[in-house]
Amino acid sequence: MASNTQIDHLVQAYIDGELTPSEQARFEKELQDSSSLRRAVKEQRETTALLFEAYGEARLKHDLRDGIMAHLPEINHERLVQEVNYRAKHPENPLRWMRYLIPALVPLVLIAIGFMLYASWPDPQAPTGKIIGVVAAKDGRFKRVVSEDKKLQNASLRSEVRVGQRYRTLEDSRAMFTLAGGTSIKLASESEITILGERHVEVHSGRIWLEVGKDGRLFQATLPTGKATVFGTVFQINVRNDDTLVTLQEGEVTVQNKNAFWDLEPNEQVALSQSHGPLLPRVVDTNILMSWAEGIAPDPQSQEIFSRIIPDAQKKVVSHAQPVWRCDTRNRPEPTAITFSWVSEQNLKGHCGYEVYVYDETMRPLFLLNAIPGAVLDAGNNKEGLKSFHVDIPETQSLVDRVVNIRLVPDYSAGHVHTTFTEVTAVGF
Repeated sequence: MASNTQIDHLVQAYIDGELTPSEQARFEKELQDSSSLRRAVKEQRETTALLFEAYGEARLKHDLRDGIMAHLPEINHERLVQEVNYRAKHPENPLRWMRYLIPALVPLVLIAIGFMLYASWPDPQAPTGKIIGVVAAKDGRFKRVVSEDKKLQNASLRSEVRVGQRYRTLEDSRAMFTLAGGTSIKLASESEITILGERHVEVHSGRIWLEVGKDGRLFQATLPTGKATVFGTVFQINVRNDDTLVTLQEGEVTVQNKNAFWDLEPNEQVALSQSHGPLLPRVVDTNILMSWAEGIAPDPQSQEIFSRIIPDAQKKVVSHAQPVWRCDTRNRPEPTAITFSWVSEQNLKGHCGYEVYVYDETMRPLFLLNAIPGAVLDAGNNKEGLKSFHVDIPETQSLVDRVVNIRLVPDYSAGHVHTTFTEVTAVGF
């Protein structure tokens, strides 16, 4: 059944005979079923008759259509008159225009929703690693590398430093980090570094000054041409085109390339070349070489933030000593390998590996042995009992009739569980 509003709009058109055949059929059906509609038609007819009589003298005595139509030759006159009459007697819903507007608004609404989702969606380049420090100072254009294609973002003072983040200073800029464990790192201009952990960095380019906190743990710096391993110390790394200079001011640093290693003493410098040649340290004036770092001081507020976000920054860490094993090969067959023995703990996994350094009797560096992988130490713990692992001595080296010292330095790239070795011997097969 049609609504009252729709029926009211059709009453006058029904009286004037202007309904379409289908509209007239529906209206007359409603007229049969509704007494109120019959009453409305009756009242409308009476009203129309009264108006006709009341305005009888004012109404036109002749038809104006022919005169008007003669002046509008290009218009479909009959259709125009019919449309005007129809619209006057069939007023449309005022919201009818929304039918045309909604299709145009839908794409705009979808675009707005998409923009809001994009703005709130997690940034794939957003930092997610563990917080281990803060940017303690910056001067000039200091950037964070955020993607594999080395896209740069501004790095702000007092911002958090996380594991895995890579930083770069541009021309005429400098920066400083403070890391958990009491380590400070300063970057000269045009330098780049990745913070791999509290005690591990990778230096890509430029000049880096480091003061490593003495918390009992090794600190490692991976270099383009080698590696530097330290406890608490102050040293500098300068990556050049063909080599990397490592300069020690205080403490102890062990530097190595593929074929050799050297324990630097204070005020010594060594060049790690791409050719992996022998390491030849020389004495230098570290006060002059490192004077540039004195002009970079931490921002006081950054230190307050550091103490707040890393509350255990001054926590003491248990030190794992680096034992030096003495091997005497005098009056014995020529040794061809070094054997490392330990008592395994069943199903204990996650062992660190060990770098193996060989020194002469006076602790002068001789050569490197192949490292002991952490996976080997894990595999040896499948069953409890005494285990051993052999590392071959290079054919170019000889340990005949002499005393050597073997030093083991942990490599934490595979794990952090230490192994307690019970014996290290030089053996011949």
